[in-house]
Amino acid sequence: MLQPSRNNSAAGSAPHNLDGCKDDVLETLEAAGVSQAELVLCGHSFGGKVALAVLRALSAQGKPPRCTWIFDSVPGLPAESSAEEERRLQSVNFVLGAVASAASRRFSSRSDLVEVLQEEHGLAPPAAAWIAQSVRQVPDGVELSYDMEVVRKIYEAYRSTDMWDLLQEGNAEVGIVVAGRNRQSWGPENLQRLENCHQGVQVVTLENAGHNVHVDDLPGLLTAITPSFA
Repeated sequence: MLQPSRNNSAAGSAPHNLDGCKDDVLETLEAAGVSQAELVLCGHSFGGKVALAVLRALSAQGKPPRCTWIFDSVPGLPAESSAEEERRLQSVNFVLGAVASAASRRFSSRSDLVEVLQEEHGLAPPAAAWIAQSVRQVPDGVELSYDMEVVRKIYEAYRSTDMWDLLQEGNAEVGIVVAGRNRQSWGPENLQRLENCHQGVQVVTLENAGHNVHVDDLPGLLTAITPSFA
């Protein structure tokens, strides 16, 4: 969900929510001259709900995309987990807490930041190194360049928005990729609801993939979505 940037990109203008992101995507598609009849939307994590928001808007215009794929993105409310479970899974909520704490400090170097994220905040080495990509230089070292207020608003928009109706009552072609090693984030109730979706919804579970399905099982992901582009 957090997207590190090395160019200190601006956070953009409000509102920092799904509607704002959806409008940005629609404006980009229009500027690029993309035909909805040929459009295949793909969204991972937070982007999955953005893709569903775009699907809802285009469907309301009578111009739904050819297919919409969401990658390990719960259409409704993610399952609740204990603090220890969130730490073990390195959940988004857990990582955000670590980043928020580190964002109030300055560090002598990027490697110093990585060490603090691991030793003081419990982030796994890959997550710590990934987060530490997004820093800016300050007179006495570096600091994280995230706008945490914006990040929190976007994350709360993701958690609080329910889009199950698109999958259970609609008729659009939708594909859902579930990361087998991240089932805890879905929880039994959400996984059960996948079985009650309309016939146009295809569910693919990549058993050996964690949340970053495109990294953990790219061949399996490509096998699932390639027919949509044919």
